[in-house]
Amino acid sequence: MIKVLHYVSIMNRAGQETFLMNMYRKIDRKKIQFGFLCTVDEEGDYDAEIKELGGEIYHFSLSAAGGAAGQIKNYKAVKHAFRKYTDEYDIIHIHNYHAFDMTLSAIAALRAGAKKVVVHSHNSSADYHMELHKVFRPIISHLPVTRLACTQDAGKWMYTTNDFQVISNGIDVEKFKYNSKIRDQVRTELGLKEKFVIGHVGRFETQKNHELIMKVFSQYAKEDEEAVLLLVGTGSLQDKMKATARSLKIEDRVNFLGVRSDINDLYQGMDLFFFPSLFEGLGIVAIEAQVAGLPCIFTKTLPKELDISDEIIRCNLNAGIEEWVAAIKKAKNLSKTSTRSDNIEKVRNAGFDAEYSMTCLTKVYLEKEQKK
Repeated sequence: MIKVLHYVSIMNRAGQETFLMNMYRKIDRKKIQFGFLCTVDEEGDYDAEIKELGGEIYHFSLSAAGGAAGQIKNYKAVKHAFRKYTDEYDIIHIHNYHAFDMTLSAIAALRAGAKKVVVHSHNSSADYHMELHKVFRPIISHLPVTRLACTQDAGKWMYTTNDFQVISNGIDVEKFKYNSKIRDQVRTELGLKEKFVIGHVGRFETQKNHELIMKVFSQYAKEDEEAVLLLVGTGSLQDKMKATARSLKIEDRVNFLGVRSDINDLYQGMDLFFFPSLFEGLGIVAIEAQVAGLPCIFTKTLPKELDISDEIIRCNLNAGIEEWVAAIKKAKNLSKTSTRSDNIEKVRNAGFDAEYSMTCLTKVYLEKEQKK
């Protein structure tokens, strides 16, 4: 059996963590088993399921101190944590989106004696220390590790070499296919029976651009009294967004649903998926929404791999509010004139089926030689 230790912060319901769970559920666990080394000492949303699947979860803490002293302390802590598990685990798989953090973690794993190190880029930009990222890109690109990315954009963001493999963030497509009965049930339970439901799934962090979502919805809602907004997720900006809803006087038309385990059902109850992120490695929720047959609105900065269905509308990130409102109106007309159906085959053909992604990842793990 090959044992893989995934290095993450916490196994909550977020993009890369959901991808890992999709792989864990599908992979042959008689041949490959996962462990998770987490830097946040709290119970994650997926922890119980991980243990049910036979995985182990370990925790250690990083220093919050800044500057060189704090980074040196963290490097030593990471190396010490890796060293504890190098005998038990055949592969250390590091997940990150900043070249500085990725490089230090990879060097720590190599010097801790890891037999094989895999680094995995999960985003196409960052919101901190951009210059530091640029400095460390060439280093992570020439270390003796196996380089992965969730999209071409994520790979080009992280590495200065083309020597990386894209592993698509595959999903369980059958789980998200459109179901009219579930749609009626969700809309009844949430009191949305006759409403036009605009939905968004994502952490309440700057990257997800909730500020814009609120402003656009506030303007659109003035013209459509049946419009409501569903926001699924949690994060550091959630309270601020609730205050924003109150200040815009739309609090009675915005539903903050928190973390949900039934997101697949919630898509059925929506009429439109609004996803104006500042940047994304991929945006796995946008794939899920398309399987459910939802018209989608994205920013033009997001990866082109997201354009799978025929009902995608893109706007410039710096577009005015009226342009975004016009996009919602266009999407509403699309939902009226088309018969909603799932896009399972299109998503599969685009390479986003979890079975296919699992097969690709398994091959990476089974490679005996560490890529140079």
